[in-house]
Amino acid sequence: MKYVSIFKNWGKEAGASLSHSHSQLVTLPILPPMIKRELDAISRASRCPFCNIVEQEKESCRLISENEDWILIAPFYSQAPYETWILPKRHFANLGEMHEAEGKSLAALLMQVLGAMRSVLNDPPSNSMIFQLPFGYHLNIRIQPAISKIAGFERGTGVYINSVAPEYAAASFRH
Repeated sequence: MKYVSIFKNWGKEAGASLSHSHSQLVTLPILPPMIKRELDAISRASRCPFCNIVEQEKESCRLISENEDWILIAPFYSQAPYETWILPKRHFANLGEMHEAEGKSLAALLMQVLGAMRSVLNDPPSNSMIFQLPFGYHLNIRIQPAISKIAGFERGTGVYINSVAPEYAAASFRH
């Protein structure tokens, strides 16, 4: 086992194989290419790139919300319209390293963003993904509403077209 994928599918349009919302934990014998690229970037950097994102986005117009332990942003490189990331302010690699208070403040931020998506986007189908490793990584949670299609260009190039600027998405969720 090289990687454990933890995700939640909300709605059939989000790729749900079941008719109801469900979460899954899937083990893989490989490290997914995206995680491998992120680990390579982390190993080459003088400082954790995710820690840099936390510092930079706390002052940007892409910041949606924050609390003592976490920030909620519409990332600069969003793969999907209205995509959000939740990042811990403290560097840690996985949920097992999270303190009890951080778990409570994470739950509060999750309720806030899911409520905003329900309100602003009319409860869209979505995928919520937890990205973590045993060590050498920065835990993050990514939520992607499934309101656009991944088409030939994205599948053929790995480059995603997002028709909603992250700055606009962040402003929509802040109101």
